[in-house]
Amino acid sequence: MNKIQTVVFDINGRKPEQAEADRLSKLSYGSGLPGGAEIKDALKWFCIGVIAGFVLFIFGRWVIKRFVGPGVLIFGYGFAFLGAPVSVIFGFCSLFKLFRSAHKKKAADALQWAWMVSILGDDAVGERFGKMPYTLSTMRRLLPEGTGFDTGDFELYVTALRGAIAKAADETAAELRTGGWHESSPNKSCRIVEEKELSPDLRELSAVITYNDQLALTNNNNKTQYMTSAMLELHIRQYFVRCGKYWFPYDVMPPFQREETILSSASA
Repeated sequence: MNKIQTVVFDINGRKPEQAEADRLSKLSYGSGLPGGAEIKDALKWFCIGVIAGFVLFIFGRWVIKRFVGPGVLIFGYGFAFLGAPVSVIFGFCSLFKLFRSAHKKKAADALQWAWMVSILGDDAVGERFGKMPYTLSTMRRLLPEGTGFDTGDFELYVTALRGAIAKAADETAAELRTGGWHESSPNKSCRIVEEKELSPDLRELSAVITYNDQLALTNNNNKTQYMTSAMLELHIRQYFVRCGKYWFPYDVMPPFQREETILSSASA
C-alpha cells in the first residue's frame, strides 16, 4: 500500500457581463467539421486497429493449425477470435470519432468536451496528454465564430496547465518509475457538481475532474500490471454561454492554482 496525496487545482473562469453574454449569444457557428489533426489521428488508429486485427487473425489461425497444447488456446483461439475482433472494433471506434458533433445542446456536455476531449486530450494513447494540433482543432470546433479565439495563446495556456499537472504527478510517479515501470494512459473522469442558471443564455457550472496517473509493467508472462502513481483533482468553475441551440465556455483559458493536498492511498 503506497500512501500518496491527492493534489488539488482550483480553476476559476471569468464571468461575462450580461451585455457581453448577450453579444456572444448572437454569434453563429461554422460547419463544425473535424480539422486535419483530428482526421489524421482517426485514420491512423483506424488503420492500426484493422491491420493489427488482420495480423492477429492470421497468426492465430496459423497457431491453431500447426500446434497443440494449452498455448493454442491463448495464442491461437485467443488471438484469432478475441484479440483480432477487439483490435478491429478499436479501429472503427477511432474512425467514428470523426462523426462526433462538437456543438453541444447542454452546457454540461460543452464542459466535458472542453476538458476531457480538448484540454486533456482524448487522443492520448499510452501517455498523459494528447497532441497539441488535436487540442486546438477540437476546441476551435466547440466555439462559434467571432469569439476571438487565439490558437497561440490557447496553446501556451494548455502547455502551462499540462506542465503543472505533470509536475505534480511526477512528485510521486518519478520515484515509482523503477524496475521496468513506465508511463501509461491516466484514468480520467469528470463529474458535474452544480449547474446554476444565471439567465436564459448564461450558466455557471462547477465540476471535478479526477486524474489518476498510471504506470504500467509487463511481466515475463506478457501480462501488464498497472499502478496508480499520482492522484489529482481539477476543481473547475466556469461560465457557459448559449449561442442559438448550443453552449460554449466563455473563458477558455481559466486561471489555475494548486491548492492543499488531501491524504489518500492507492495500491499496486
